[in-house]
Amino acid sequence: MNEHIPNTIRDGLTTLVENLDTTCGSDLVSVVLYDGLVKNTQIKETDTIKVMLVMENIDTGILDQLAQVFSSFSLKDQLQPLVLSEADLRSSTDVFPIKFLDMQQDHEILHGKDILKDLAIEREHLQLRCEQEIKNLMLRLRKSYLMGLDQKGALPRIMLRSYFTLIRALDVMAELKTNKSYRREDEILNTVEELGLEVEVLRRIRAIRDDQPLKDIEEQKKVFNQLMVFLRKAAVMVDGI
Repeated sequence: MNEHIPNTIRDGLTTLVENLDTTCGSDLVSVVLYDGLVKNTQIKETDTIKVMLVMENIDTGILDQLAQVFSSFSLKDQLQPLVLSEADLRSSTDVFPIKFLDMQQDHEILHGKDILKDLAIEREHLQLRCEQEIKNLMLRLRKSYLMGLDQKGALPRIMLRSYFTLIRALDVMAELKTNKSYRREDEILNTVEELGLEVEVLRRIRAIRDDQPLKDIEEQKKVFNQLMVFLRKAAVMVDGI
């Protein structure tokens, strides 16, 4: 398990897996930890816990068992479970290719078999979904700007949320363009920059997370506009893959 995970979360996960195993028995195929707790080196005790549960079958009886376990989990307010059967997983890679590629490349098996290791994710599905994510983000940014401009601090929050969504799409775009995997933010940004996109705006948005706020509304609008320009150029690039 990631050495940077706080002991409270580490101990909670151990107990959770034990209770799932006891309650679900052979119906529990795999418990997979993914996303931030696997990737990050700076993890807070309050961070979200994302686990995928792969079940032999899923019906109301199984869901009742899982609900029973989750209700007694000490960190249940942080838990985001994803419950799938093996058939669900294998038939969903065309719909959620970026999500499952991200999980495949960074995950930890807490129980059972590694069902992600040999999961087939098609290149054309990744390209299409990557383009969709970037263009959807463009549309959401415009809507959020219109609806949130009168709210104090809205633009930095919108841009920071968009940054995390965009990084995952850029990760896939970089991999499709270079046939190499990039798992850390700086690797992704550096590679995208080498591909011809100006990423300084993304570094500035990331700095908001690191307690370097944008000083006033005019600077916020300037960076917001730079982000929209970046997204248009990124959409063109991924469309040409």
